[in-house]
Amino acid sequence: MRSVRSIAASIAGTAVVAAGKFVAAAQTALRLQQRGRPLTPDERALLWSVYRDSIGYDGIRIVEGRAGLFGVNKRPFTLGNTIYLKHLDPTAHPSTLVHECCHVWQNQHEGSRYAVEALWAQATVRPNAYHWADEFGRGRASWREFNKEAQAQFLQDVYRSGKGASAAGTAGSFYDGDVIARDARFEHHGTDYTDFARDTIAYVRGLPPP
Repeated sequence: MRSVRSIAASIAGTAVVAAGKFVAAAQTALRLQQRGRPLTPDERALLWSVYRDSIGYDGIRIVEGRAGLFGVNKRPFTLGNTIYLKHLDPTAHPSTLVHECCHVWQNQHEGSRYAVEALWAQATVRPNAYHWADEFGRGRASWREFNKEAQAQFLQDVYRSGKGASAAGTAGSFYDGDVIARDARFEHHGTDYTDFARDTIAYVRGLPPP
């Protein structure tokens, strides 16, 4: 049954991403959407600090400002390797860039089915697909089993609240080092998830880019 669902999600995901790219191209030609740009050196360094070499960064594009039909919802989102930040400033909200780049990671490693799975999670998971701690109560013991929005939110929260060994109060410090420091810590609502975060990051970084 799972394989059937996976195949169906892959087919639907391919259609969704293809349709989205068609709309994006039309909007760009009509100047309803700003043209995508490559990552800046600072953005690339930020994302590399989290994902290391598990992502192909050269193909990522950032769309700032106008997003045409995609701007109906104000929340940033990712379509394939294109991140629509809309009017959000990534220098002021770096953890959001980490979240959206997780969807790029999903796209590069799992294919376009991630798009349908993320949309499905947003529509069906209650009370909120982004509440990753609730995934444990659903019997999902590993990050790989989390819904796609919970996966991205977890990496974002580790960036925002994790404490590294050398810079305990600095956002993103948990990700310092190719191997997470033994005395790094990540707590969420009073519960220690350090080991879970360490295992998750090792998994995410361990997969080479496609």
